[in-house]
This record gives sequence, structure tokens and C-alpha cells, in this order.
Amino acid sequence: MINYKFIILNKKEFSMNVLLYVIIYPILAIALFFISNWLGKHSYSLGYHKIDFIVDREDSAAFNFSLKVLTPAIFIILISAILYSFQLDRFTESIYIVTIYSVLLRLFINLFMGRLHILDWKLQIFYAITISIVSYFVYVKLILPKKPLIPDFNTISNELWIIIGLFIFNIINKIELPEAKKKERISKYIAIKYKNFISLYDKYIKSNLEDGLENIYKKVEIAKEWDTNNNDFRINNLKFLQLVVYSIMIFEDFNRPKNARLIENFVAKHSPREITLGIMQVKTDKLITDEQSISLGIDKIINSFYGYLVEYVQSDYNYSRDCIDLILEDYNLGEEYSGSVKNICDILSIKIYQEDFIDIWFDNLQIMKKGNVKLVIGGRILQFR
Repeated sequence: MINYKFIILNKKEFSMNVLLYVIIYPILAIALFFISNWLGKHSYSLGYHKIDFIVDREDSAAFNFSLKVLTPAIFIILISAILYSFQLDRFTESIYIVTIYSVLLRLFINLFMGRLHILDWKLQIFYAITISIVSYFVYVKLILPKKPLIPDFNTISNELWIIIGLFIFNIINKIELPEAKKKERISKYIAIKYKNFISLYDKYIKSNLEDGLENIYKKVEIAKEWDTNNNDFRINNLKFLQLVVYSIMIFEDFNRPKNARLIENFVAKHSPREITLGIMQVKTDKLITDEQSISLGIDKIINSFYGYLVEYVQSDYNYSRDCIDLILEDYNLGEEYSGSVKNICDILSIKIYQEDFIDIWFDNLQIMKKGNVKLVIGGRILQFR
């Protein structure tokens, strides 16, 4: 005889599991993902580390670890407390799975964004395992038994352990992690991307830059101030701007890889407003290819370079990175953007030319200024106007 009551109960249980594990928990995982990102973004000055191209010493290790590992645990505690207050105990069942979903979501997004070569995967796996263990421990020891989440401060031992914990946190937080591994990962990522892009776009980029430079060399205000017929002047300017273009391209592709650009193209088809598109992320109100975005991006860079050459005559430019600063300021405002692109440029310069080509370019530029008297003393060029 068929037990219909059992079947109905099983259907209800199945429906509840689908609701929890397929709908509610994934939604909570997405919320946790964005909350963690928001906290990280607004805790950057306190020592939180995110993925970028700026190589520095990674200090505040304890804070960074605590934020990444404890945020998921605190999140499920708060959600469980809210659910308990509304008598929705059933929805707290295995709620630690929310943190596992969030870890998997972050892994998927990093893979989707093409960050395989820049991530410290040993550290990422360590974080994933630790987050899962801590969240499960919190679920079993605090959420399931519904224990008070606030410690009992009536005993001196609790206070003592809190003081010890804060002391250890402060000590660990002052540890400075070596920058060598991060620099190695960044350099490897940049080398891979440069090799890929140069095989795809080298002729196109070189042709567009040569045409753009030729146009500004013909301008009266440039021709009268600079030795535009000098072959070294032309070659070095081309090499310098190639470095800048590839550096911007690598950084923009890192933030908007091919998969993300496909989504942007879909949005652009159905949106009348201007959005940034293509591998060079230029603002446009129509659908463009990566090659077209390169062309538009180079136009912006050439215009900035033209402005630099014009301003150089009346300005006090005496630093080799002034031109890059001007180009990046016009291209995309932002200190983090500028710092990352300049670091990429420095790494590319060493990889391609085995020396700081930007300094070489700047020294050559000073020589090419008309009306300057050059005096070479001990290999150092002194100039007088």
C-alpha cells in the first residue's frame, strides 16, 4: 500500500531543500561576496590587500586575515540571529554552506576574469579551507545550540584572554610579508599578457602610433621646437608610446577581460548611453571591436603626448614620468589606476629592453629640444637654453 503521507512529506522536504540550497543560500552567498568586497575596499587604508599591480610590502597580516576569514563567520551568525528572532529556525540548517558558496563564487569570478597567473593560489586555497572550517565551527558550536554570542565578562579569565588575544593580534598585524613573491606573480602575468597582445595587435598598434606621431610632427608648434627629423627622436617616441599603450591595455584587460567585454557588448547593444568598451576601455555610444578601441585609445594618448611636447617648452618638466602622468590623467583619473599602469610600464621596460627605457627616452627627449646647447661631461648631458 502506498504511503501518500510519506510521499507528501518527502515532497515538502525536497521543496524546502531546493528553496534553501538553490535559492536562499546562493542569494546570501552573493550578498556576502559583495559585503566582503565593500568592507575590503573601505578597509584598504587599515591594511587590507586587494589584487592590483602595485608592489609594496604586505603588512597588516592579522587584519587582512581576520577580515577575510571572520567576515563570513560573523555574517552567518547575524543572519541566523535574525532568522531565530522570527522563529525561522529551519532556514538556519547548514547555513555554513553560504560561506562555501561565497568562496566558490569568488573562485569562479577570478577564473572568469582571467586572473589565474596573478593570484597566490596557495594563499587562496588556505583562505578557502580556513573560512570553511571556521564557519562550520561557528555553526556547530554557536548557531546550532543557540548559545549567547557575547562572552561572559564576569570572570577575570575571560578578560585576560581578550587582552592576550588583542596583544597577539597587534603583534601579528605588524608583520611585514616579503614583496618578492607578489612581484614575481605580477611580472609573470604581465609577460604572458604582453606576449599574447603583441602577437595579436603589434602591427596594428605600431601603424596607428606611427600615423599619429607623424601628424603631430607636422604641426608648426612641434616642428619649430623639436628636431622632428631626427631618427632617434622618432624611434624613441614610438617605443615609449608602445610601452604606454601595452601597459594601459594590460591593466584594462585585467579589469575587463574578454568574457567581461562580451557582457559589456551585449549591454551596449541594448543601451543608448555611452559606456566604456573594448580592450582599451574607451567611452563610446556605439558597439566597437577591440581593434577600434585600440585606435580610439591611441588617439587619446597621441593627443596627450602632443600636449606634453607643447607644454614642455614653457614648463618645468624635469622628471621622466611626467609624460606618463599627463597621459594617464587624461586617459583615466585615479591614483590607483596611475600607480598600477606606471608599475606595469616599469616592469615591461625592463623585460623588453633590460633597462629603464623611460629614463633613456627622457634623456633623448632633452637632447632633441631645439635651441638647447649640449655639453657632455663624464657621460652626463648638461643643457642650456
